[in-house]
Amino acid sequence: MNNTLTAALGALRHADGKPDVLARRSELDDLIDHGLSSSEIRHLRARLNAIGMNKDICMHLPIELLMCVVEHLDLEDIMKARSVSRAWNERFSSPDFCLGVIKLHFRSTWEASYKSFDSEAQQLAKMSPSKWLPRAAVDRFRRRRGQYRSVEWYFSEGASSDDPVESQYSHGRVAFKIDTPPIVVLSLNPDASPQVFMDPDRQPIGPWLLSDQFLIAQKSHPKHTVMAWDFNRNYMGNVRLPSSIRRMSAYHDKVGLITESNEALVWHIGGPLKQLDTANVQSKLSGFPTWGASTILFHPIDKETSFVFSQAWKGPDSGDNSYTIRLIVEEFTKEQSKGIYHVDIIHTAPADPRRPQTTTFDPGPLSIVVDEDGRCSIGCRPRHDQGYPGPDITALALFDMYDKNFDTRHPYLPDLPGGSMRSLREQITDMGLASLKIQGRNDIDEVGPIYTVEGDDRFIVLFGQLGCVAGCFEKSVSIPGVCWQQSLERSAS
Repeated sequence: MNNTLTAALGALRHADGKPDVLARRSELDDLIDHGLSSSEIRHLRARLNAIGMNKDICMHLPIELLMCVVEHLDLEDIMKARSVSRAWNERFSSPDFCLGVIKLHFRSTWEASYKSFDSEAQQLAKMSPSKWLPRAAVDRFRRRRGQYRSVEWYFSEGASSDDPVESQYSHGRVAFKIDTPPIVVLSLNPDASPQVFMDPDRQPIGPWLLSDQFLIAQKSHPKHTVMAWDFNRNYMGNVRLPSSIRRMSAYHDKVGLITESNEALVWHIGGPLKQLDTANVQSKLSGFPTWGASTILFHPIDKETSFVFSQAWKGPDSGDNSYTIRLIVEEFTKEQSKGIYHVDIIHTAPADPRRPQTTTFDPGPLSIVVDEDGRCSIGCRPRHDQGYPGPDITALALFDMYDKNFDTRHPYLPDLPGGSMRSLREQITDMGLASLKIQGRNDIDEVGPIYTVEGDDRFIVLFGQLGCVAGCFEKSVSIPGVCWQQSLERSAS
């Protein structure tokens, strides 16, 4: 009698002797719906939850093999896997697993905070990544989806389409400049007052850059002089350059400068100006008649390491429609060359009888955006001369400062009419609608209209002719509303 139910289910078979799965499932459904009491269902659920999935390979893979699988998954899929079962939630919430995910998707956090977790005395401290990762992942998902929690609009009544605001964003700050000497810097964090910076001689400010710690600007007179203001100490330093600047970059207390004569210079603010010897680039230029340095970027963790990004290019040979751009990255440690890496991006133009046989092309400046995890998004756009009728194509590549490798799996994007592309973390922002009037920096196209958006996992900033719209993804942060035009008026009075 005790095995009557088991025998009944076992008797449900096909003519060939195999179990009739559908009939067994129907009987089980009927048993749950009509034959079991609530307490018996709860007892059954508890028994089922206690049964392990013996064939669940995820539960038996060593952590090293499991991380090899995770490398091919998106961060959102990894976090969703926790909801499959209690066993998966426990497995994918373990400290060792979370450390592996942090290393993959939040590399600088892993390098700075978790890399040394390998001794027995630190095992208790390893519980912290299991709590940190879910919060950081949620912030990143909100940024991907544009789910900001608070928003604020900053504008200037003195700006217009003929005299638009120059705007930049960096690490929770927004800076504005119109046709006046001062630059206003606003913090998007609450309880922070606007800061106003200007040339001590009240001369107009030339090209300028907002970084994580400094406001950097070129003096209009005397020429070839760069100034830097510290947001925290109001310190101002300056340095004279050998020639005019083509590109500026900065991180922490270092400024990278590329001059018009292709010199690569590093200024340690408050210290001397040092030149990086890029002679080793010549080893990568065989067959490429033209080369130009683009920018200097600094490692997010290693203060002694910097990278010089440059590009070489060549047009098509006789009877060939292929254009080649060689992206070159040279690594320096304490101003000494440590390694050099390159990748070729080849664009084959479609055959077109309208294309002159003597068509040449210029790749234009590189657009390089580096995130806090050392991933450099590189965009380059071939610009054809002599009436080439074909469309512009944006070539994309990624360079990882930690692994020292390139990724060109998705190398090309068409250029939409009237639009401009800018990479934002692992996303591409394409402002194809000119009616949006989004205006800001655009390193990839110096002539066309400038449409862009900038941000990180905390803030997103949409620039416009009169100012910008800023959104915050964090629930606990409310962006302050500040009339920055009043700050300009106070500084002028």
